[in-house]
Amino acid sequence: MSPEPTPADLVQAIYAKRFAGIEARRNQVWRVICRIAFQKWIPTGAAVLDLGGGYGEFINNIRAETRYLVDLNPESRQRAQTGVRVLTGTLQQFEPELSGKLDVIFSSNFLEHLPSKDVLLETVRCCRRILSPSGRLILMGPNIRLLASEHWDFLDHHLPLSDRTIEELLKVTGFRVLHQRARFLPYTFRARLPSHPALVAAYLRFPLAQALLGRQFFFVAEKATSEEGPTP
Repeated sequence: MSPEPTPADLVQAIYAKRFAGIEARRNQVWRVICRIAFQKWIPTGAAVLDLGGGYGEFINNIRAETRYLVDLNPESRQRAQTGVRVLTGTLQQFEPELSGKLDVIFSSNFLEHLPSKDVLLETVRCCRRILSPSGRLILMGPNIRLLASEHWDFLDHHLPLSDRTIEELLKVTGFRVLHQRARFLPYTFRARLPSHPALVAAYLRFPLAQALLGRQFFFVAEKATSEEGPTP
């Protein structure tokens, strides 16, 4: 009798199937998104962690002095560029090692995979504890208000989150929102976002296109002082 697959085995199997044949396109699109949308929030001298970083499309394409990737998927280690330190497991496992060393934590399409709101709250609180005093948290993910039933097309989606959910989440966990968008990117890489770099760049610079096609929220927040809001 075959042993039951571990959570890491399941993640590896799902992503191998989901991204088969589009890995190059994803990396091409992420390179442009990082350059136009994300790099301005991340100093090149920063220490950055990609939470739930998967195949490393963000962390491989962002410029930073120190780069980390945390994911359950063991294949992340093979996908990450030289110079990216890959930590296989959960963020909480590496909290003692990382605490105070990070200037930015980035996470894309990860929070909806968490099994409960309690785990979601603890994950964001952990981010706050780990970040340096002026650290930033950058979040992107599917906006349930704009997706209807499409959100549940993916086996590993558990939490329905909206831009309003994320705004409240950040405030109650001790973050101050610097920038927020309810509509940023389309829902998936199989959607209508063009893959040619020039067209991706045009999309990101054209707010009307995002208003029409965007289905994912985008937030940038920083640690609030004790006077600005609650601490975890």
